[in-house]
Amino acid sequence: MDQLKEQLVKIKPYAFWIVCVVILFGSLGIWYMATGKLSEERAAGRQKIDTAFNGLQTIRPKLAKHPNPGTNAEMIKLTMAYGEEIARGWDLQYRRQEGVLVWPASFDQDFHDAVKDLRPIERVPIKATDIKMTIPESLRRRYRDFIADELPRLATTIGGRWQASRDAATPGGEFGPGASAPGPTRYGPDGRALEEVDRSMVLWNPANQQELLMGHFGFTARAGDPTTLDVLYAQEDLWVLQNLMEIIKRTNEGYEGRHDAAVKQIEFVRIGRSALGQAGKVMMIGGGDPNSSGGGEFRGGPGPGMPPAPGTPPAPGAPAAPGAPPVNPATDPNFNVADPCNWRYVDKNNVPLAGFQLRAAIAPPTPGAPAAAPNPESALLAVAKRMPVRLRLEIDQRRLNKLLTEFGNAPLPVEVRQLRFNRDPAGVGDPAQFFAAAGGSYGVGGSEVGGNYGFNNTPRFTEGGPGPGGQFNGNLTRDATVDTSLIKLELYGIVYIYNPVNREKLGLPTAAGGATAMAIPPATGVGG
Repeated sequence: MDQLKEQLVKIKPYAFWIVCVVILFGSLGIWYMATGKLSEERAAGRQKIDTAFNGLQTIRPKLAKHPNPGTNAEMIKLTMAYGEEIARGWDLQYRRQEGVLVWPASFDQDFHDAVKDLRPIERVPIKATDIKMTIPESLRRRYRDFIADELPRLATTIGGRWQASRDAATPGGEFGPGASAPGPTRYGPDGRALEEVDRSMVLWNPANQQELLMGHFGFTARAGDPTTLDVLYAQEDLWVLQNLMEIIKRTNEGYEGRHDAAVKQIEFVRIGRSALGQAGKVMMIGGGDPNSSGGGEFRGGPGPGMPPAPGTPPAPGAPAAPGAPPVNPATDPNFNVADPCNWRYVDKNNVPLAGFQLRAAIAPPTPGAPAAAPNPESALLAVAKRMPVRLRLEIDQRRLNKLLTEFGNAPLPVEVRQLRFNRDPAGVGDPAQFFAAAGGSYGVGGSEVGGNYGFNNTPRFTEGGPGPGGQFNGNLTRDATVDTSLIKLELYGIVYIYNPVNREKLGLPTAAGGATAMAIPPATGVGG
């Protein structure tokens, strides 16, 4: 220890330099270790960057498909091409109907020239002042006389009788060409008149014929001349009615008479506003528990997923009834009570439309005004008008498939949305029903079978019932004159009436705007 103290005394004068050397080498050591660590991190980072960069090189050939200005330009081209395809299909549908919705050939060229540019009808103002938008008075008068003679042909098409009269007080007073007018009254030995035997293929309720005559062609009974819109909408109604009669005719083809015909009776045919609303709703045939799926008596309660009864508040989180209420005539300033287009057509949710809604959808753009953004709902209304139809028929249920096939294959196809069997008939359409609360039923589609009938129209409960000892005491036979294959069928459907292509509604340029009009080949097998 003494020797160490002696050495320290000797080096004490050099302590400063010794400390400096120690600090220097210490700093060098620290710097060396730090730079080595940084070098490792730098190398690792560089390798990561190089790996990522090399990975990007693999997608360079596909770089044009990533979002960029070039991509936007290509997307616009694809959108326009898709729009052109939609316009092509739309135009094809319109051209097909153009060969069906043909004005009668009995009119001369003057009449055809007067009406050829009046489609869609909603282009014609309610009070038109432009001579190009009006049908001359003499031609309108000629049409009134034509339609009065043409309506009875609806009945003769199906082998029936037309018994409606322009004089509502005397139904059955008019019969058109080809109709089966009653012959001379015959009397029996007792002096009482013998009942006439109606040999029609299809019996058509005269009250419904009168309803159609006065509700859709009432101008035939008025002293004044029909308006331009009266003529245009009446002809559209006639086209739809002729289409429905042809469907029934084709369904009955090959049968000799009413005894073996598929469709035997027409209780009513309603189109437009009188056909509004889908009656009833699909109900479950269940057991004691209305929410169970077991067999047994029909309880009438809604099953899982079924719409609630009218007035029932919706469950929390439950979706609202499809379709918004229609325009309220009392509060909407755009509503015009004089517009005959009101409530004739429905939207995609089967809610009736006011006339101004359709007129706005097909209106051409205002010159000089900025182009409005495409509106899907407006475009949908501009493509085609959806006219509701409702029929109640007595039909042999074994030939129901034939009837439905004819509805789909008709020149004006009918999209069947609801079938009802052996139920009370739906009332005449009333737009006011759509102002009800959302708790009401707007059931879409499906068949409704309930009450005391099964799917084959056989009673659920046989008369008589079990007697003492559990033995059945009822009558097991039936009247041989009763045809158990007959059912009362009520059908609700939609007829699409296509308008000419409106390229503005699809957001497409028009030929007038400098773009090239698309070339569409004529539809084969379709007149125009």
